Amino acid sequence: PGVPAEGIVESLDIYPTLAGLAGLQAPEGLTGSSLVPMLEDPGHLGKNAAYGYWRERRTLRTERYRVTEYEDGAVELFDHENDPYETRNVALENAEVVQELLVQLRDDGFRQP
Repeated sequence: PGVPAEGIVESLDIYPTLAGLAGLQAPEGLTGSSLVPMLEDPGHLGKNAAYGYWRERRTLRTERYRVTEYEDGAVELFDHENDPYETRNVALENAEVVQELLVQLRDDGFRQP
């Protein structure tokens, strides 16, 4: 109690977490993961990445970076280690990181309704 957790989570993790805390079996096929391990141990790392989408863009958030790809091909990259408030797009000077994260965004099961 009173210790913040720093791990990566997604809103789709809420249902399996609440089901687990209530002693219920979560239905098969859920994409989310229970956050109970993180509640029990705030040092638990959570997920490797969180995926999101909004209108014409999709995004991937890792512990250090957020990459956002727009339908028109534009890309933003923010380095949370050096810029936690995402004020400077560093995509141009980090092309290798951008490509690595875009592969993960596109190929690691990006979920879109």
